[in-house]
Amino acid sequence: MTITPVVSYANSPTYRLASWLNKHLKASIDCNFTQTVNNTVHLVNKIKDKMIPEEAVLISLDVSNLHTNIPTSEVVQIVKSKLLNGSISDIKAEELIKLLNLCLKQNFLSFN
Repeated sequence: MTITPVVSYANSPTYRLASWLNKHLKASIDCNFTQTVNNTVHLVNKIKDKMIPEEAVLISLDVSNLHTNIPTSEVVQIVKSKLLNGSISDIKAEELIKLLNLCLKQNFLSFN
């Protein structure tokens, strides 16, 4: 049995900044992801009208911890490239990248 740690980011120092940044990066970068599932209800709604063979197997992949394996420096470079090739100014792009770096490099631990 694998034990997966669950860490809430909700009370972290940069939570509100990360939420704001997520909203603005989505608006600034053209990323059209068509094969995503947000939660269990979303999955059920996507597959409820599909004909699924009896021998089909549904698997669940724990992607909540994959972010720890993503090379963040590469992510920053990709986001920077997309921002600079988009419609926003270079100055705004650089500021968004600074904020992204701040959020990605945050690493803290708190005890209640």
